[in-house]
Amino acid sequence: MHAFGKGEEFKTHYPYSNYVEFENEFYQSKEYKKMGNYWLEKFTDFNFSNPLKIREDLDGTSHSTVLMDNELADNLVKFAKQNGTTLYNLMLSAYNIAISHFTGREDIAVVTPVLNRYLPEFKNCIGVFTNLVPLRNKIVKDLIISEFIGNVTKVTKDGLKNQFYQYNHLIEDLKKYEPQFLYYMDFEDKSLKKHRTTEDIPHSVNIPKFCIDLEVKNLNDTYNVTASYKEKYFNEFEISYILDSFFKILESIINGENSDKKIKQITVSLNVPSS
Repeated sequence: MHAFGKGEEFKTHYPYSNYVEFENEFYQSKEYKKMGNYWLEKFTDFNFSNPLKIREDLDGTSHSTVLMDNELADNLVKFAKQNGTTLYNLMLSAYNIAISHFTGREDIAVVTPVLNRYLPEFKNCIGVFTNLVPLRNKIVKDLIISEFIGNVTKVTKDGLKNQFYQYNHLIEDLKKYEPQFLYYMDFEDKSLKKHRTTEDIPHSVNIPKFCIDLEVKNLNDTYNVTASYKEKYFNEFEISYILDSFFKILESIINGENSDKKIKQITVSLNVPSS
């Protein structure tokens, strides 16, 4: 994801206090208001009701991790380059479809983190910058998979253009709609550690921020796909189904025989677990 809004390189180091001052002024600007209007327009007609079965007697969290086959990962990278998109967008497309088939909803919003450094002056500044953006995609099952990926790519690009509008401000703006975002995805490849030669230390799994957090991280040249979830909303079998769906959809994306198939045809063999 983009680190900052302006493409100019800057070597000067600025203290975090400068960023706080800039941020307070930026919140009052017309540009910031325009970004807020973008997000408000995106979600005023969104269905925020929770389609997940709630198990009131459970309050714990758990996680499940699956390692991605390196051949699959390499093929996905090649596919992304050939089709003018990114590995992140392929992962997001598969995650959206998997969630859609599990819940029956065809309008899905997935929250994703961005680095949120608006100006290059703050590239090397140490402090809290990360923001969250909700990316809304409609899973039209009559769409050819390549068309859906194109739609997801556009939604991501538009979201990144408006990534500097603070998530907590958006929640406040949407207050009358009782907003609740349920799904989260974080993607981390090797780009942030390209100058490091040491091995990755296996990371501890965070407590899920949302009902289900999907984290895709490249550790020692292998993608680890981890679903952290609240047991109030998911059980182990349901998470296994979602992860299995996620990988089957990714395999379908790179399968040449499926290039002209519709979403509903690609996922027709997946059976939703009974409650």
